[in-house]
Amino acid sequence: MEVTSALAGRTPSKTMEAFADFLIAKVYPTGLPKGFDEKAFRAGVDLGGSTRGYFQASDEWKADSRNYLANVESRKAERDATRLAKAEESARKATERVAKAKAAAKASADAKAKADAKAKADAEAAAKAA
Repeated sequence: MEVTSALAGRTPSKTMEAFADFLIAKVYPTGLPKGFDEKAFRAGVDLGGSTRGYFQASDEWKADSRNYLANVESRKAERDATRLAKAEESARKATERVAKAKAAAKASADAKAKADAKAKADAEAAAKAA
């Protein structure tokens, strides 16, 4: 069945009558608030209750950004893209740290080799002088 304006103004089904009674009893146990028109309230409950299933099956709801189930893949793709960007940034920073550590290790090794060469030269000079 397609949702049409024919649903508006029709006689409510027994289910929708009972649903309106239930809402009034459970949500508004002391009665509808002042200014609420009970007839309009019941008509709204009937229309909303009778058309919700059609709405949820509609293309409009499938395309709506508030529809959690229809947008699961879209949100998953967004989360995955965010995770990828963070992982790439972490990898870039780690690569920079590795490069700095390699440079520091090379500088230390060069300094040690230079110190060892100087110590050897000093030892040789001392041996010649003796």
